[in-house]
Amino acid sequence: MIFDAFYNKKVTKNLPLYLVGAFIMLSFAGDLTRFKNLSVILMAATTIYFLFHNYRTALAPFKSTLSLCLLIFILTLFYSLLISTDPQLSIENFNKPILNGLLLFSFLIPVVLHKNTAVQIATMILLSVAMGLLITYTRDLLIYIDDYQNGIIPFTARTHRNLSDSYVFCFPVILCLWKIY
Repeated sequence: MIFDAFYNKKVTKNLPLYLVGAFIMLSFAGDLTRFKNLSVILMAATTIYFLFHNYRTALAPFKSTLSLCLLIFILTLFYSLLISTDPQLSIENFNKPILNGLLLFSFLIPVVLHKNTAVQIATMILLSVAMGLLITYTRDLLIYIDDYQNGIIPFTARTHRNLSDSYVFCFPVILCLWKIY
């Protein structure tokens, strides 16, 4: 069977790690938003499954002071909408980065990873950032090769200045992986 690997207990136990790792890895790689959206949809489906399966253990990570701070932040956001002179403009400004980025993932990721240990999560984060860096390196190398074939010598023009942003952020991961391995 094709799907025999999914019936394996080890694969199904590590599936939440793979989903979050894929999301982190795709966050650093540009122009792959379809796959990033697919990983978000799969994380949401996994969250719904965990909540219906056993909601007490799935909501256990939210019994902390960090969750209380998040609740206070959400209340502050709604209060700022109430006192805003132009609520429509305020909603447009914090819709994508705050509602989708902060609130959605601060709820999805803890529920998805509630069964995993801290060592597994830390390893997953390091490896997924390293894989994202590898994807970024490969993409940039292909861009430079394509430019070279069109007669543009690499590093002479400032056309690809934005490519180094992910390198600056991901470089400490290389040092961490070097220390670990």
